[in-house]
Amino acid sequence: MLAALVSALVGLAILAATPVYLVGVVALVAVGIGKQYRFVQTARTVQATTTITQSLGRPRISVGDDVELELSVELSEPAPATLAISPDLPVGLGATTPTITIDPGDTEASERVSLSPHVAGAFTVKKAAVTITTDSFAETLRMGNTSELIAEPRSPRQLHVGAGGDEIAAAYGDHSAERGGSGLDPAELRKYVPGDPAARIDWKATARLGETYVREFEAQTDRATVLVSDCRGPLAAGESGHRKIDYLRDVLLAVTAVSERLDDPLGLLTVDESGIAQRVDPTRSNTQYNTIRTHLREIEPTGLLGRDDPETQTVAQTTRAASLLRGDDTAFGQTLRPYVASVRSHVERVRSEPLFDAINRTSDSEEQRLFVIATDDSNRAELREAVKLAARRGNQVLVFLTPSPLFETYALADLEGTYESYLSFEQFRKELDRAPRTRAFEVGPGDRIENVLAAGRRRRRVARE
Repeated sequence: MLAALVSALVGLAILAATPVYLVGVVALVAVGIGKQYRFVQTARTVQATTTITQSLGRPRISVGDDVELELSVELSEPAPATLAISPDLPVGLGATTPTITIDPGDTEASERVSLSPHVAGAFTVKKAAVTITTDSFAETLRMGNTSELIAEPRSPRQLHVGAGGDEIAAAYGDHSAERGGSGLDPAELRKYVPGDPAARIDWKATARLGETYVREFEAQTDRATVLVSDCRGPLAAGESGHRKIDYLRDVLLAVTAVSERLDDPLGLLTVDESGIAQRVDPTRSNTQYNTIRTHLREIEPTGLLGRDDPETQTVAQTTRAASLLRGDDTAFGQTLRPYVASVRSHVERVRSEPLFDAINRTSDSEEQRLFVIATDDSNRAELREAVKLAARRGNQVLVFLTPSPLFETYALADLEGTYESYLSFEQFRKELDRAPRTRAFEVGPGDRIENVLAAGRRRRRVARE
């Protein structure tokens, strides 16, 4: 309005060729400058006297839970103008942005807003937007503190980590830098003393020597750990919040916590249908551990549910079979040769599969590493060869497997059928566990594992009767 009036007076002065109108222009400009100066002073006063605090009820919640953000405004002297204060809420928190209005003369106000993240991840509530309004001017400033909210994936029910239905006694991924501990390389046997964990008893040595012995393991220091998270389609199996990927994510987060506590270098590989989707090389720092935690919370399965033939032979098995059949011109040999050649061709293709390729590209390092592989049993041939390759190159391997039978829709409806499938899984887990420098554990819902094993016990009892 003021600018339009000034322009009009300048135009009249030119048309009338009289300077009297210019006096009015000067006066109006002076008034405008005065108002602008007073507004600047008002804005400075607001900045100097206003304290804005944004506080969360808790900094970490699970996806779908609610947390309150309290926005409070306090002025050390009455507000010199109308203030409108709004938090800067990121997308994904499922909240409508509130606005606090403070009229001239007021000194405080507050507002609460409920936040409910729809997805996992880290969210930053930035500094609040403060709009100062007078009769002539309006300006928006950023004031106050920022707040960080971590939305974690909802933890699955009754997480079980173990072998053959028995939970492991020690923390997975743990080791000691000062003495013998629960590493993977056996160091020596010693006699059992009261207080030793039963999980450390070497039953074979105990049976052989007639006394109870425990196995000590070589202490490891400064061990680089690489988490390998399979994110392919089969990992989506299961109910919402209780999928294979949800159980494995909890285990990898626990291993991350152990690595941070021990100050071990930690890295991450995520694998999808196309290969390595994400790669974070091992380092140690608070930023690194937090980055990996963020990535783990955000991973989701990709692609379609599907599986390879779980009974595919290994490269070594098919190579031996092919050598035995070479030169066999009998009807038997001629019949089997095309089949073995087909199987061998399939096994060779394993080498181009995403998980195997990821291990192949990262396990050939000068320093020995611990590879923590989180996957399921739907690609057995690929996993078998990937584990063998990593161990053959001098690395240690921890495999955490979700048994596919426990995540099928019929799992509880047909307990005996599920038990048979679970036995096949357990045989495969044991095969991996017997490999050099390798340990393999099952991961899944403890209640389902117990129900399936109970069905197996009932069947054996009935058979005995």
